[in-house]
Amino acid sequence: VYRGAAGELRKVPKPDAIDDEDDVRGYLSARWRLAFLMLSQERADPETEARDAGFNQALELSTQVLAEIPTFDCLTDGGKLNPAGLELQYLLLDIQTRAVYLRARALTRNNQLADALALTKPVLDEAAKGPLVTPEVKGWSALASSAKPEERQKATIAQYAAVVDRQRVDVILAAFRVRVRQGQADEAGKLLDLMVKAGGTVEESLPLLESVGRELAALMLAAQR
Repeated sequence: VYRGAAGELRKVPKPDAIDDEDDVRGYLSARWRLAFLMLSQERADPETEARDAGFNQALELSTQVLAEIPTFDCLTDGGKLNPAGLELQYLLLDIQTRAVYLRARALTRNNQLADALALTKPVLDEAAKGPLVTPEVKGWSALASSAKPEERQKATIAQYAAVVDRQRVDVILAAFRVRVRQGQADEAGKLLDLMVKAGGTVEESLPLLESVGRELAALMLAAQR
């Protein structure tokens, strides 16, 4: 079933840059669904997962599609993404950021710490600019029940932006785990500051921080032996 669904989604043709929004949205939505499906490959298709991890495929595909979004005329206005473009961009950013997190965790488990940090750096750089849910965007959430389609779209954008912000916090904490394993307390502290700047809180992240503490204790015990 998984392979059949993925195969059908791959068949959706890419529209021309000047095509209308329905055709462009149909293509980009299919690419998003395919990337989302790839994140479930470990459970749905272990055989393929053993050859090529689903999060690697999802990362490659989402990065490719994010680069394509600004090339469609119907998704831009004056050289910038219009609301439809922003909505689709955040959908793909969600997938890309999830994939970065999963790959960073895999690299960390394999003790490829430098590679894990290099992978997370672009996400950390974006998070350093502040959360996507600005006070203005936060206000859009109240428009979900509006009778105006353009206002309901703003509410959708706010919803997707909040999801990306949460995913970025997860990536920050993945980098924090690496810094702790490296014994770099100062750099780890900076990442906690960045987490707060990106919209996260220490209280919300306590389960993961406690897990990192237990992991560090186990590593120290193993080193003593």
